[in-house]
Amino acid sequence: MADKLRSVLHFSFFIFHFPFKRAIAGSRFPVPGSRLNGPRTTGHGSRITILLSLILFPLLYGCGSMSSKTYMDSPPLSNSYNEIWEATRGAIAKSFKISSEDREKGAMETEWSAYQSVAFDDGTRKKVFAKIRKNDTGAWTVSIAVQVQEQSTVDGGTYNPSKFWSNTESDEDEARIILTNIRIKLTLLKKNP
Repeated sequence: MADKLRSVLHFSFFIFHFPFKRAIAGSRFPVPGSRLNGPRTTGHGSRITILLSLILFPLLYGCGSMSSKTYMDSPPLSNSYNEIWEATRGAIAKSFKISSEDREKGAMETEWSAYQSVAFDDGTRKKVFAKIRKNDTGAWTVSIAVQVQEQSTVDGGTYNPSKFWSNTESDEDEARIILTNIRIKLTLLKKNP
């Protein structure tokens, strides 16, 4: 988190500050406000730079930390909808507590499953999202996304007593494991009706 913040700050400084303040030693084109033109003054360029940084920094940082759930899809399934629903529910409930489900819409969501680090005052948590849809050929498909968040009490190198959560990339491996468990359950249902 701190590295991400640092990189966004460096990017915004380079993009907005460098073109306005090109006080490079030996430059043939002095820039207003540089030491080559006499005493340093704060002109409109500095105010614009600060204003643009204040406006664009939250936008840049916000885009970097947006939640991006990556759904992993099962191959087309030939089982009935009820069998697929129950297999999906069972595979997810094996490791997560389901918080909401809508059988008519084919959607499930779990509570956050937390892991607390023993060595550090931070941790991670995961949440599963499932969708059951019919594809173009009429077969059912299960889509699973496992959203991951990291918790930290360190904010930019300083201790912050209020813990905050930040989104990280989806856990595609966990999603594949859930999809594999669903397919195993459905295969066993076909063999033992």
